[in-house]
Amino acid sequence: MNRAACLILDWQPYELALLQQLCQRLQQVQSQNVVDVYDLLKFRDQLGLLCEHPPGAALILESSLNAWLKTSFAMANAICDLHKQQLTHGNILQRSWSRDEEGILNLHSFSRASKLNAPEHQQADLLVVKGLISSIRGVAVPMPLLGAIQSAETAETLKNLLAG
Repeated sequence: MNRAACLILDWQPYELALLQQLCQRLQQVQSQNVVDVYDLLKFRDQLGLLCEHPPGAALILESSLNAWLKTSFAMANAICDLHKQQLTHGNILQRSWSRDEEGILNLHSFSRASKLNAPEHQQADLLVVKGLISSIRGVAVPMPLLGAIQSAETAETLKNLLAG
């Protein structure tokens, strides 16, 4: 299947070893909800990651509780899969998410803020994702569920909560 790709140029030549490690680790992430990272490339005086680029819109509005749960689970699953590989995204924004041709939500936009072996940054990823989940509009989400989401202490806990 042909997929759109993008080149994220955010690293300097002196960061080659770090980018090689990041690229290799991102390629090991086997997640339905994290874009595929193909390779690292040099363009002029910068280094970058060549990644899948899902064309679909980001998340803002969901039409049903079931759709909200699927979107929320996908977000939790993405960071859980990153954290299992000792990776953090470091700069998760609403625009860091897109849906692919099959409608699957994917996390993308890795950058210099992405870290290897930095568990202290995992909480920041988790807090941002919990905030994004709480900000999805269009559906009345039961308050106990929102409270449980905010209480989740790890991405794995959040993912399990949203799984069922």
